[in-house]
Amino acid sequence: MIVSPALPFGPGDIRPTPTGAMVLALLRGEVPGVGEGGFCAIDVDDVADGHLAAELRGRIGEKYILGNHNITFKAFCELVCEVAGKKPPRLPLPSTLARGVALGMELWADHVSHERPNATYKSVRYLQRLAYFDGSRAQRELGVPVTPLRDSIERAIAWFELKGMVRPRGRG
Repeated sequence: MIVSPALPFGPGDIRPTPTGAMVLALLRGEVPGVGEGGFCAIDVDDVADGHLAAELRGRIGEKYILGNHNITFKAFCELVCEVAGKKPPRLPLPSTLARGVALGMELWADHVSHERPNATYKSVRYLQRLAYFDGSRAQRELGVPVTPLRDSIERAIAWFELKGMVRPRGRG
């Protein structure tokens, strides 16, 4: 069987992963605007539960998508900022402009700062499409839980604050 997780959010993102980096960029005010697109999200603990359930109850030859929430990038940004008590990015970014800015960030990182860019050309292209998926088979057949996305975001932000990766809410 194959288990395919969507974009996971929640606590414990030590690196951070690209999904955690998205949340941190929003919390730090590094996202100037939003464009078209959307993705499928899931709580990180629901992903872990889904993998374990697939091992125990999954059927050979089946594919299970571990994804619970299809959300536009704009709505995601608004949710993260609402939970954090920050203003969401409002500037509409046309696709071509967003790709150009991301490419510029990549080139700057590669040749000048030698640090990880806030966005890459590839990541922006991915976020500009509607990458929605149906995880109902995993929910139905494996019993994968559906943690509300707001809870996942709240737990992720609290973890980032605890680890000093972002200022705690209420302190600027």
